[in-house]
Amino acid sequence: STRYLSAMARNEKGSSKHSVAASAASAASPGGTLMNFRSGTKTRRFDKEMGAIEKDRLCQVLKKDVRGNAKQFWDALKSASLQHFESTDAAFMAFASPSDCMMSLEQFQELSEYLGFALIYHSAKSLFEQKLQDREMNAMTLQDFQDACIVAPLDRIRARLRGHRQNMLACAGHIDHFIRHLSLYTGENHRRRAVTRFQQKLTTRFCMMLWSSLQQWAERKTSAGEPMISKETFLKMVDSIQSFQAFEMDFFGNIYERVDRSQKGEVVMCDLAVTILLMATSSRCDKAKLIFTVFDTDGDGCLSSEQLLKMYCSLIIHAAIARGDQPSYDADLLLGDELSLAKARRIYDYTVQHPSDALDDDLCTFEEWWFIIGTNMNMLEELMPGSYGMTWVLRPRGRRHDGQDKHDMNPEPKVEKKASKRVRGTEL
Repeated sequence: STRYLSAMARNEKGSSKHSVAASAASAASPGGTLMNFRSGTKTRRFDKEMGAIEKDRLCQVLKKDVRGNAKQFWDALKSASLQHFESTDAAFMAFASPSDCMMSLEQFQELSEYLGFALIYHSAKSLFEQKLQDREMNAMTLQDFQDACIVAPLDRIRARLRGHRQNMLACAGHIDHFIRHLSLYTGENHRRRAVTRFQQKLTTRFCMMLWSSLQQWAERKTSAGEPMISKETFLKMVDSIQSFQAFEMDFFGNIYERVDRSQKGEVVMCDLAVTILLMATSSRCDKAKLIFTVFDTDGDGCLSSEQLLKMYCSLIIHAAIARGDQPSYDADLLLGDELSLAKARRIYDYTVQHPSDALDDDLCTFEEWWFIIGTNMNMLEELMPGSYGMTWVLRPRGRRHDGQDKHDMNPEPKVEKKASKRVRGTEL
């Protein structure tokens, strides 16, 4: 047809210009490459163009499933365009309308037939309409054509990036397993050092950031009553605040299980924050300030008598976890916290009856409260124990530490040894 002859003429006329430009670019650049052109020496590598039989087979497959084979078609069309026109831009402009540089469905079908793809009308229409950004215009722009031709390469790049990410995650998993083995399964001294390093990371700054994150999370919840937090949410929050080893995240999980005494899967947010604060490696005064802030729900810098009693109850109950006092912990579970609540009430009565009259107006500032408690070392030890060993975090709740499984959270699998071929000098 006349369109085919004009396209071939423009192609022959443009190829001479392209070859001259490509030769000049080859002489000027070390690699001899250009963005949209390929020199006669084939210094730039493109995918090999399909043969006529393969193109016919692809057209037959497109009749059955256009969407499933669209990527293969656009990849093949791009390779054919580069072979015949040296660039996808030249292939598009050879068949697009000169007035508006837009390509209609009929022109797209003519381009496909020129490149060797004998598409039926239904297949060509489906392929054409899939790549239109503006369906009302019913015409393909140069940008649409270029986007369609690079779909397959982009998918390959995404697949390689996903594979690279999976390899990185696998390497990180192997490293975590190696560190876990060195820290927990190479002797008692190494286990104790791992727990000590973990406890040193529980600083006042970490506790402040954790409480701030817990408050922001609670504000997003619309449920009434005291905010409850799950183990999964808590571990994600800790991981976002500070970098911990994988086995140290297991330690946090074991701490959560100790706080979740009823095993409901959710704990009160304040109780969890108090437990972490009691185990922090900081001065008692710094811990007391932050704990005071936790129970100051209205943020006025004062605690009412009700808030003060609630704080005492939480501190006494969870101080047994911080000290690793298993008998007191088991007694609270058995008696429903009766002993701890009685102790908290006794300390509260002492605070109320103190000569300083800190609670005369039913409000108490931190300075007034610390003046009463900070000078009584016995009560201070009951409320906020000092730094204790935390080897109990090596065991999930309920795991006994007697026998061979001492301090093992997840004992490594033992390799069974094959039976010896000799028993007492006799061959089997």
